[in-house]
Amino acid sequence: MRAVEAGSTFIVTRNGTPIAELHPLRRRAFIPTSEVMSLFAGDAPIDPERFFEDLDKAVDQGLIGE
Repeated sequence: MRAVEAGSTFIVTRNGTPIAELHPLRRRAFIPTSEVMSLFAGDAPIDPERFFEDLDKAVDQGLIGE
């Protein structure tokens, strides 16, 4: 388990047949809000009306059987 924790991956076998893969879980990286906001600072603002119009054209958001 220490090797997996350190980043190693193992194939688990039964009678020589691979049945599973044991690998470390990917850890989520925390990114501060200020950093995310600075990434988008130079982008044009989103027009909410146009955004939802485009979304409605691309995706049927009605209820099933409507």
